[in-house]
Amino acid sequence: AYEIILENHPGAYNELDPTFRDVTTSALENALILANRVQDISGYEYTLEAFTAKFRDGHVGAYLMRGSQTEDRQYEWPGFVMAWRSHQGIVHSALDEQADLVNAEVISCDNRPIREVVLPNAFRFGGNPSVPGDWIESSPEVFIDGGNPFINRPEQCTFLLPNGVQDERKLQWASISEPELVERYLLMTDGPAESPSLEIFGESRYWIS
Repeated sequence: AYEIILENHPGAYNELDPTFRDVTTSALENALILANRVQDISGYEYTLEAFTAKFRDGHVGAYLMRGSQTEDRQYEWPGFVMAWRSHQGIVHSALDEQADLVNAEVISCDNRPIREVVLPNAFRFGGNPSVPGDWIESSPEVFIDGGNPFINRPEQCTFLLPNGVQDERKLQWASISEPELVERYLLMTDGPAESPSLEIFGESRYWIS
């Protein structure tokens, strides 16, 4: 991936982007450090993600081509998914036994503000924290464990429930199927597929979502 980027990416030849080659070298050095700790296919995938994350460019990616010789990635979750709204982590949906968490704010986990949990656990492997929209896409990964060996997943979190009460809970991680996870993720990032909208504002201005 390092060689392909240097040989083919225009950034390597762009005089207006003199740091591109340095970023590429830094990405390689970081990935090699992680590679020494890889024990399975998930570690390999997250190493690739960490490599491309250094570019902070959603158009740069390196992905594992899964075939008959590779296992599907296994996922675990704590029974709820978090959405990012107005600079806050909000529980978007949850299992029935944790239904009281829906719409609760995730204040902190393991004595760290949720924002400080998102930065190393999510943005270290993709997205750009300076882009507001990337918080919507990336921050939910804090509560989605795909076997990343380079993070400490949250074990205990404090929630501000819709009724105004703070509640500290120990998370119970359990397996979740990929189809269910994808469905919940798409609902919290994109909304229901059958709900397009058109808003008119100003003169001849339209917002389609």
